[in-house]
Amino acid sequence: MLDVVRSELLSQYGFPNAVSLRTGGVSGPPFDTGNLVLASSVGDRVDAVNENRSRFAAALGVSLARLYEVSQVHGVQVVTIQGTEPVQSVRVVEADALVLAPLPRSEAVAVGVRVADCMPILVADRASG
Repeated sequence: MLDVVRSELLSQYGFPNAVSLRTGGVSGPPFDTGNLVLASSVGDRVDAVNENRSRFAAALGVSLARLYEVSQVHGVQVVTIQGTEPVQSVRVVEADALVLAPLPRSEAVAVGVRVADCMPILVADRASG
């Protein structure tokens, strides 16, 4: 499993969460080992990144097919999803923010964000989940 750290406060309020570390994955040097970025400019193997993403999804308690991300860019585009869209169709959308509409509590869906020079922000509503 990809190594992660968690916010106990978010977990306490019913929001499973994880921040990935660079360890516990399968990527080779110079990515050692938990690279989650699948881009031709990065140069990592697609199969390694997919395995790392699967491990990260497992750490969150969801399948990779339920881990939503956008193609992140610096901008103003905000994408709202229902959690029923194909994950791949959301991953190709260029946006700066991703919003998940309220889902039934039985749904196991996750929203992912990758950061380098920006501060990730999670806004959650305890009432709607």
